[in-house]
Amino acid sequence: MMLILPVWSVITNQVGTMKGKWHMLSTHVEVKFLILGAVFYVITCFQGPTQALRSMQQIIHFTDWVVGHAHLAIYGVFTMWAWASIYHIWPKLTGRQIYSQALASWHFWLSLLGFSIMALTLWGAGLVQGGMLNLPANIAFIDTVKAISPFWLVRSIGGWIMIIGATCFVYNMYMTAKVGKPIEEELEGVAA
Repeated sequence: MMLILPVWSVITNQVGTMKGKWHMLSTHVEVKFLILGAVFYVITCFQGPTQALRSMQQIIHFTDWVVGHAHLAIYGVFTMWAWASIYHIWPKLTGRQIYSQALASWHFWLSLLGFSIMALTLWGAGLVQGGMLNLPANIAFIDTVKAISPFWLVRSIGGWIMIIGATCFVYNMYMTAKVGKPIEEELEGVAA
């Protein structure tokens, strides 16, 4: 449970960096991804130590709950932070403004919606499966798989929404490099 200490140091640093700049959350997609990743980071780091407790581990071990937790860390945190970084760096690398802020916004919202659907259904399926496996009736594992198959359908819908969001991202980055408006030189007019 002491893992929360380094988490708070990272989050405190991010919140401190945003001091006086929270207005950027409404206009900068990279800030949206950065803050969303931070929120998921806090959730991940509360969930991880909690699920390591023996009483919780007895319920969720070998279930979709653990898969949901892994996706929360990799996709919810580090992929969101990677996208924030790319949105920040890509214009500097290409010398062009982001092609479409609308596509960037679609990417953000589809990623958030799709991943939320995916994570919530994985956690729900894990709790159902874990509950069934811990019943005194000695339920066969295959019966738990049959019981959670509707969750997998919903999870797949969430995954497709995430793929559509990622497609918006790839297209937007490609078009930025090809036809994005050139970034004006900030030092233009300054004597060399």
